[in-house]
Amino acid sequence: MPAYNAAKYIEAAIQSILNQSFENFELFVIDDASTDETLSIVREFTDKRITVTPNKANKGNYATRNLGIKMSRGKYICVMDADDISLPNRLATQLRWLKKNEHVGVVGSFGDIIDNKGNFTEEYLAPSGYNDIRLRLLSNMCFIHSSVMMKQSFLKKYYIRYNEA
Repeated sequence: MPAYNAAKYIEAAIQSILNQSFENFELFVIDDASTDETLSIVREFTDKRITVTPNKANKGNYATRNLGIKMSRGKYICVMDADDISLPNRLATQLRWLKKNEHVGVVGSFGDIIDNKGNFTEEYLAPSGYNDIRLRLLSNMCFIHSSVMMKQSFLKKYYIRYNEA
């Protein structure tokens, strides 16, 4: 979970991961040199599954995401943003699906867009078919970041990283 000046939302984002029905995970929260209270809010959590890493200088979202991938020791990597919320069965559902579909390296989902008070405003329908996803990836990142789970082996095999430029 990269975080930059996310004090307003980060507590709810972290809590949504801690409240997952699947509990065997590590959560790396990497503060990207926030100038607000983000880091102190994150440090208030005492859950042993959380590792807090502050960047000494602002490296940017993609460099910070790449650091999280590098730090990860798990077989699967979930992407989570500091201003998003995951439903309680997200990790369990995605993990079960990836284990059942060994040929798939990345899974994502649709999402609900909420306002700053948590009220539903609209549904985001991400592409869901193989050909539709391939076509959309030619011009755009078509996944909702905070809905993505990837196999670590897939990232290593194809040396997939975020483009920091």
